[in-house]
Amino acid sequence: MDEEQFAYRDALHAFAGAAGLEVPAWVVEVYRTRDVLRAAWRELVRTGEDGEWVRGVGRAGGEEGQQQWVDMMGRLSEKSRRAQADARRMATNSFKMSIG
Repeated sequence: MDEEQFAYRDALHAFAGAAGLEVPAWVVEVYRTRDVLRAAWRELVRTGEDGEWVRGVGRAGGEEGQQQWVDMMGRLSEKSRRAQADARRMATNSFKMSIG
């Protein structure tokens, strides 16, 4: 239901005759993964890695700078997915060791 907002925005742009202003796919993806991104960012802040992750990002300005931010969020999302998979694997191994 929440993602209906993007279709609505696209419909408004079409109604207004503003062709080419469709919601970019990256906006929808960031919206879908916002909780994962937020948690991953908080972890970077906690560990002091946040500055390193954003150093120089967006400096290019314009569309290139925007793409740098999109790429950084993609890397952050992937880092979070790997960490979650590692945690699940460790929990499974720990359980297996505890039963025998």
